[in-house]
Amino acid sequence: MKNADLLLIEPKKDDFSNLIANTTAIKHYYSHVAILYVDHGNAYVIHAVPNRGVLKQSLDEFLSNLEKSKNRLVSSYYRY
Repeated sequence: MKNADLLLIEPKKDDFSNLIANTTAIKHYYSHVAILYVDHGNAYVIHAVPNRGVLKQSLDEFLSNLEKSKNRLVSSYYRY
């Protein structure tokens, strides 16, 4: 992954997430977008979380939290 890649996350099983996902369902089914930020070889993910605001997490922490919440990374878009 490279700096500024977009990470698309599948929706949780709640009405709000499904509403967002239904509007994006033409090519992919996702409800959350995060951006990858690489600084001196360290990868971070920046994304907004309800009730917590905008977060900057290490990529490992972000992926671990995805696994714990039983969500999954749907796709990533790479910048050219």
